[in-house]
Amino acid sequence: RRLPDDELTPQELDLRQAVLDLLAAKGTSPLMEVAKDRAVQQARSVLLPPEVPLRTWLEARVGGEVEVIKEPKGIVLRLRSGDASMAGAGGSVTGSAGAGAGTGAGAGAGAGDVAAGNSNGSPELAKDRFFATLPEDSFLNEEEGLREALLNFLGNWKQREPPRLSQAVIDHEVSRMKLLVIPKGIPVSLKDWIDRRMGAELEMLQDERGQLVFGERDKLQAQMSAVARKRLREEEAPAPTRGGGGGAGEARGGMGKGGGGGGYGRR
Repeated sequence: RRLPDDELTPQELDLRQAVLDLLAAKGTSPLMEVAKDRAVQQARSVLLPPEVPLRTWLEARVGGEVEVIKEPKGIVLRLRSGDASMAGAGGSVTGSAGAGAGTGAGAGAGAGDVAAGNSNGSPELAKDRFFATLPEDSFLNEEEGLREALLNFLGNWKQREPPRLSQAVIDHEVSRMKLLVIPKGIPVSLKDWIDRRMGAELEMLQDERGQLVFGERDKLQAQMSAVARKRLREEEAPAPTRGGGGGAGEARGGMGKGGGGGGYGRR
């Protein structure tokens, strides 16, 4: 059904309010993070068909209040200047495109086309074509599986140093889900996918050996700094002594006799 050109429907007002409240509280936010907010999801499910991207509706219906920005890490949203204090106000909206006017990129059809056309262009163009087949404001089911596999891998990591990305790649579940998301022949690495699809949740940095490590965004740098400080303290600590009495030969001699002042004797 076509939406009115000069006002928002009650369902649209609910979705608008959920988005404005989130942006007023958090400031600039990735589109995928906004789309996963519970209040936004509830209002969106009432208003929009599954095939209509949230971004399409935002730009067409509340573009005067919410700015959609394309950044290297993905699409982010922010309130336009002066709109934070008006988050609770209703009203009309500029723009005439109905929410049903656009549809999202095909969910699974693009990967094969990218692989088939890979030899006809540069790897960077092939990457762009691949990511263009993915929805901008949600994950495919296979992507959800890969995301969960990566988060589980991090959650089960017990070593003090953050894991290298190369270690995650050989994890059974991560490897299995990666092949479902990025079929063979597609020039897209796990690093590329994380950068473009999970950049709001995960980040990657080079450690002191030049290896690429990854972890939760805004926590990884602190984790690496803590590991470096602990290693430095361990290197600067004096070597432990083995006893305060005689030399090693005397200590060993004392073990059989039960006497001697060496550190190995029983006291």
